[in-house]
Amino acid sequence: MFLKECHDGPFAGHGGAKRTITFFKRSYYWPNLKDDAEEYVKTCSTCQQNQTFNKKQARLLRPLSIPEGPWESVSMDFMVSLPPSRGFDVIMVVVDQFNKMAHFIPTKENARPKRREGYS
Repeated sequence: MFLKECHDGPFAGHGGAKRTITFFKRSYYWPNLKDDAEEYVKTCSTCQQNQTFNKKQARLLRPLSIPEGPWESVSMDFMVSLPPSRGFDVIMVVVDQFNKMAHFIPTKENARPKRREGYS
């Protein structure tokens, strides 16, 4: 009741946790005032609706260009940590982006390029 008056009241104006605590301390005191005030402000629906964000808005996505023919654009990935089969433990996957044709090529771990720093 008291927190509601100090946060939602006409003179308080939903000023945030610090302002609510300062406003409240002028007239009242209790031991867990800071924690209770912060919790009340976090759950205030008016404050949540009017909250602004400092993040830049995401730009529109630009679609990838559509390849005009087969094997003009390909993607490659590796399936790793496989149990050995006929001496191979990695599968290299090459996919044609035009017609989605995939080739699965068995290979060995030591034939795979190592990860460069900053890439996953």
